[in-house]
Amino acid sequence: MNELDLASLETECEKFVRNPSAAPSVQLVNFFESQENFNMIYCAIFQSRHTSLLYLCLNSFLKILPVEWKKLTLEQRSHIHSSLLSMLISETSHPNYLLSILSKSLARVCRLSLIEFSNTKATITFLLQSISQSSQNLSISLKFFEELIIEIHEPLKSKSKFINRKILIKFRDSILTEILSYTTNAISSLQHIDHIKSFLNIFILCLNYDILNTTNDESADDPICLHIPSQWKSILIKQELLESLEKILIESIGEIELLGIRVLSQLGAIRKSVFTCLEEREFFMRRYLEIVMKIMKFKVLCDDNLYEFLKAVKRFLCNFGVKDISTIGDFGAFLESLAQYTLVLTSQKILTLEKTLNTLCIWTFLASDSAGPFPKVKDYIPGLFQYIIGRTLESVTNDIFTEEKENDLEEFLQQTGTFSINFYPEIHEILTKFIIDESQNIQTGTINDLQLSWLILISSSILATQNKKSGISLNDKIVDLITKLIVKLTNSSYYIELSIIVFYDAFFTAYLSSTFDNYWEDSSSIIGEFSLGQLSYSILEVLFRNLTKYQYGKILEKSLLLFSKLSIGSYSTKIITSLPQVFSLINYPQCSFTDNKLRSRFFTALTQLWSNDENSLGEFYQCLIDKMQKYSEKTENVKIIFIELHGICKALTTEKAYNEFFNTVYEGLWGLIRDINSLITDPEVFHCLLKFLKEFTDNRNDRIKFDISEAYGVVIFKYISQILIFYCKKHTANSQIDENIINNKAKFVLNVVNNMLYGRYISFGVFEIYNDDTFVNMITICFNIISKCKDIYTYNKIMSLVYRFIESLCKNHGRILFCYLHNCWFEAMLSFLVFGIKSDCIRYLAVKYAVDANNAISCFCDYIVKTIRLRNRESEIVKKRLESEDQKMDEIYEALFEVIFTQEVSYLWTFSKVLLGLAVINQKKFEQIKNCAIEKLSLPEETKSKIQIAASKLLEGVKQSLDAQNKDIFLKNFNKFKQVLSSIN
Repeated sequence: MNELDLASLETECEKFVRNPSAAPSVQLVNFFESQENFNMIYCAIFQSRHTSLLYLCLNSFLKILPVEWKKLTLEQRSHIHSSLLSMLISETSHPNYLLSILSKSLARVCRLSLIEFSNTKATITFLLQSISQSSQNLSISLKFFEELIIEIHEPLKSKSKFINRKILIKFRDSILTEILSYTTNAISSLQHIDHIKSFLNIFILCLNYDILNTTNDESADDPICLHIPSQWKSILIKQELLESLEKILIESIGEIELLGIRVLSQLGAIRKSVFTCLEEREFFMRRYLEIVMKIMKFKVLCDDNLYEFLKAVKRFLCNFGVKDISTIGDFGAFLESLAQYTLVLTSQKILTLEKTLNTLCIWTFLASDSAGPFPKVKDYIPGLFQYIIGRTLESVTNDIFTEEKENDLEEFLQQTGTFSINFYPEIHEILTKFIIDESQNIQTGTINDLQLSWLILISSSILATQNKKSGISLNDKIVDLITKLIVKLTNSSYYIELSIIVFYDAFFTAYLSSTFDNYWEDSSSIIGEFSLGQLSYSILEVLFRNLTKYQYGKILEKSLLLFSKLSIGSYSTKIITSLPQVFSLINYPQCSFTDNKLRSRFFTALTQLWSNDENSLGEFYQCLIDKMQKYSEKTENVKIIFIELHGICKALTTEKAYNEFFNTVYEGLWGLIRDINSLITDPEVFHCLLKFLKEFTDNRNDRIKFDISEAYGVVIFKYISQILIFYCKKHTANSQIDENIINNKAKFVLNVVNNMLYGRYISFGVFEIYNDDTFVNMITICFNIISKCKDIYTYNKIMSLVYRFIESLCKNHGRILFCYLHNCWFEAMLSFLVFGIKSDCIRYLAVKYAVDANNAISCFCDYIVKTIRLRNRESEIVKKRLESEDQKMDEIYEALFEVIFTQEVSYLWTFSKVLLGLAVINQKKFEQIKNCAIEKLSLPEETKSKIQIAASKLLEGVKQSLDAQNKDIFLKNFNKFKQVLSSIN
């Protein structure tokens, strides 16, 4: 790079820095985004001293380097490494943001070069020596250590799992061990206390290091046990580390306190097998408990710090096991401290679910793990439960019913139920007393809606965990008391209505789920003073009152969810359908809610329920037919009918159920959609129609089967094609239509067409026999609407449907493609196939879509090879098509070789069958383009020569056919070729 170019870039950067609110110049953006400018960016980094330009260059360098790395010589790679290291620890003062990006850049270089040469270990050794000589380099080195661990732990997408695993293990066994040893010694001796935050963070990163990459998701829970290597034992298991950590935890606050707690959590998760003897392990556990008890006694933790601390305690208990920990003399003192700590957290004036929940998790674990051998734990559970329920009843507020607290509330109720499962008799007795007291308040008129709601919710959590599988006899008293209490309520508030739904849900789990089939006799079985049938009918009354009362909200959603559960369970449906008055209650109800998804789900549940009773199902379908005939003239009514049909059709999972529905609605359905123009005019109605057709044509579980003598499949295709063709012709001609609308409709159209293509219930050959162009027109319209989609390559879901559509056509309808499809759409199809295997596409789209494109090309090649050998009129048409699309075919060859030679993906095996197909179609072109692709590689000549030799053996022993034996031979050759590529890259 000459001085003029460098000065120009520095000037542009200076303008941007002085006015950051303004957009950067086009020249600047183009320069840093272009991969072709890598060499200029590389030169600018080591020539310029302009901090802003350096930052932008390094930021661009980070993104481009992994792709360009393979093109660099060993000398260039070594130069980049040494230059970045010199810049990082130079005496020149750099701003923090520049030091940060320098650390990231050097870390990336170290990762890319880790397998090839050992400069990474030398870098760590050099930095540790520089720290011992001068403490000025300490903060820079620690920052680099953090970035290096993070960088190495993130797998390279362009490398195979084997290579990534190899990098991870090599780094852990040498470099990471050295970093951890230095960090642990610094924490143990409390050296450099000003940098303790960085040391703690590096320690956490080291212990979180996972060579299997199973816990790299930030949303995943921490593993209970850390499988650290045995060589780390001498580094981690030492008294000085625990003593220093205790001092840090007791004396620090804020972020350092949080990091210290996370370190404590990591130490509590060290695998037990690391310890050489029982005495060593018991000493560690005793010392750990002492630290925990001191924190509970002397520290006031809150928010994230409290959450992490309680999580650390539970993690320690899970890892070492309550059985082993209870043998330590301090275990009784620990339980007492934990009980007092729980009381302190629960005694807040305002109920805080998070704090109560976190302590409850620990006691839940102790309770579930301590039913028999640990009587010390038993002494605390009933008293704690009574105190928690009493305190929460006193301090409950309406905030806990908000949407923000919904997850916390559900988890709290689940933990409360689990907490009581091994102490059911004692908990049941305490809860019964609370319910009786609340019943007396109702009689005296001193009811508190929130407290009553909370009590019903707690009762629900206890009831939901008691079932036949738990081995505990169900005590019906809670159900009896709550049911009587509900009967006494009039004009219930929102909170009480919500809690009643939750209680009925728990009742379903305990009494009506399929677990209890043959456990209860029938609907006349008595629970308290009520029969099972009476309670079931009461539940249905409440549910349908809510479904007609609410148009949206949590009560409506929970009511619908519970009704869906009742409709699915084999035992619950058996009870409900046996009640003589239930059909008159449910029948074909009028609902107040207008949400399309909820209405569809509701009718799915209704259909599932009545499917268990043939008489009721017939009446239900008759109500549907009457509604279709009565309300087919108003647009809004037609929309609702389509929504309900969608829900009903979704419930049909067997051939018998589908045929019964199809025979019932067949005539009425085509009568409903005879006025196509009016359906298309209203976008919402047409959207609901498309959703129904998508479900109606879906042959999941092979539910759609027609007799061979019937033409139902062909009729379905013709009717639906008329609708879709009419819509597409009318709306794709409108250039001003919103791109989101056209993209959404294209997605639904392709879904419907793909369902019919893959359904195996339509004889498509009939159309050609009778010279019916419906099928060809349908394919043409699909390509037409695809072409109207704006930026279609950025929509993954649509692209997936496109490739499934093309794959089906290539696999089953190759003759239609070559003989009848217009040239422009045939060329468009080839363009999609080219894009599907291009390296840019593979980086941009999900793996699944690129694999779909490969499958489509494979089917495309199979048809060509099979047809050309016939030497008939059809084979001549195929040859002419290929000649006319010679350029596109060349692009397919080129794109395929580009991806294979550069190893842009880790699933190269999928390209084997495609590559063989292309070789059989035109071996001369295959060899020619293969050699050209190798020449274009930006690699040393020696490397290209190795690839050329390996690639020349791809067709060794391969014949000009696609039979199974030939595919096996080619696959073996291809696997050998992959091994050569892996060794080079």
